[in-house]
Amino acid sequence: MRQGVLCLWVALLASGCGSGKSVLSLTITNDGTVGAATSLQIAESSGTSLAQSSTYSPGGTINLPATVGLAFDKSVSGSVHIVVTALDAGGKQLGMGATDATIQPSQNETAMVVLSLSCAAGLSGCNNDCVNLMNDNANCGKCGTACPAGELCSNGTCTLSCQQSLTNCNGLCANLMTDLANCGKCGQACPMGSVCSAGACAVSCQASLTVCNGLCVNTKTDLANCGKCGTVCPMGNVCSGGQCALSCQQGLTECNGLCVDAQTDTGNCGKCGTVC
Repeated sequence: MRQGVLCLWVALLASGCGSGKSVLSLTITNDGTVGAATSLQIAESSGTSLAQSSTYSPGGTINLPATVGLAFDKSVSGSVHIVVTALDAGGKQLGMGATDATIQPSQNETAMVVLSLSCAAGLSGCNNDCVNLMNDNANCGKCGTACPAGELCSNGTCTLSCQQSLTNCNGLCANLMTDLANCGKCGQACPMGSVCSAGACAVSCQASLTVCNGLCVNTKTDLANCGKCGTVCPMGNVCSGGQCALSCQQGLTECNGLCVDAQTDTGNCGKCGTVC
């Protein structure tokens, strides 16, 4: 197996890291969207095992651009794929970047990685932070659109109160059946990589539900994704059979502002409020 070792570029000669090895001088910068990072995780996904620490953590905020050195055994040659992840002091991921480089035996090479903001599914990058445009009071519908005092952001629109089927969670209008940060109840967040399906965190959506921007929704009844992802029903309407309407179609039942088929709906099985 090819072996590599991560060390600070300025310390290569002092540590002996560069002696008889192939050295990749990696310059790391950002596109202006990444906040203050205190550590950088560096991984190589093309087969090289980084034998020592793959984390650059100088003790304090990292001033970008920064240059680190990756030293590989002199027998290593070929293409490598480098992935860099920026973290804050609490371990939160701030941004990510990647690059490809070619290593030649006993040669010094250079490469650059540009970090950019990375957000989980269902979130958008606004002013160096990941937010939910559907319920964020400071970024309602789009970045920078703030709701006036006394109003809430509900389905991407500033309103005086939450629409039917939504719940006020600490000043945010959330759908407890689909919201990643309030799944089933206010404050219950799903782990990264999961989705909120019928009020429970799950790896994938249950049958009859559709993934819309990282959320599991019923496009037959969901006010924010009526018929297809992104189609929002006007206030006062319901989503019935995948169409915005003032009342439910025949065969469907209104449950807390949603038109559902009580014979098949997992959140209203047999009658409103009965969860399968």
